[in-house]
Order: sequence, then structure tokens, then C-alpha cells
Amino acid sequence: MKQRLLNVRPGQDNYNMNMAHLFTKNASVHAHNNALYALSKADKAQTKALDIVIGDISDDLKKQMKNKIPDDPTKTMGLYLLMSVVTATKYD
Repeated sequence: MKQRLLNVRPGQDNYNMNMAHLFTKNASVHAHNNALYALSKADKAQTKALDIVIGDISDDLKKQMKNKIPDDPTKTMGLYLLMSVVTATKYD
């Protein structure tokens, strides 16, 4: 995935308030996305992250490593355990 820089800010005339934000950085954006998700009449889905450990190590050690992954996006570079998506929605 390539980086995309958005040069408009909420409150500016050309800011699209109906567009969901895929990568959230603060509570207000997260609340905005949840509200759009709840109000949408389109098909919705929630996908759960799948963590895979590969390498020449025991299955027990792989399981231990996966159990240490926190369910906290501030500690996983912004990655969420559960992602909510809506069909026909624009994400930036």
C-alpha cells in the first residue's frame, strides 16, 4: 500500500465528511468512522486479523509468540484486531 497525503482538514469547505477513514489516529476520528458504519445501509463486514508465525521453530513457541501480540493498536503500529468495512464506501 502506498502513502496518500490528504491536504484538507475537517472543517474546510472541500473536506468530505462522508468519507470513512481506514487508518485512525485519535478518538474523534474513530468515533466518526463508527458513526458512519452504524448509519450505513450498505452491506457491512467485520474482519478479524490473522497472525501467522513462520520459521523453523516449534509449534508451541509459535503459539507463545502469537499470544504476546497485544490487542492495542497503539502498540501494533495502528493495526486493529477487528476491522469494520462497508461496501461502496470510500476509504483514504
